Amino acid sequence: MIDERRADPGNCFCVHSNIMLASLLVCVEAMVWYQLIESNSQRVPQLSTLQFMATLGIFGAAMIIWVIRLFRHFAKSD
Repeated sequence: MIDERRADPGNCFCVHSNIMLASLLVCVEAMVWYQLIESNSQRVPQLSTLQFMATLGIFGAAMIIWVIRLFRHFAKSD
């Protein structure tokens, strides 16, 4: 029983931490690169502050949701 409970958090942490965090980071990088490419295609290159802040806001919200889900998973009691 104890060994089963030890294996689950390690496996869950590995899967959630590595895959979800990597996915979130790839998405935020892709959004920033897209904004950079779009801004450089204009006559006067300028990064939109509103779009960049929206990107960071979405990333921050996704990180908060991810952390909450991770804490809820480890708080479960059987």
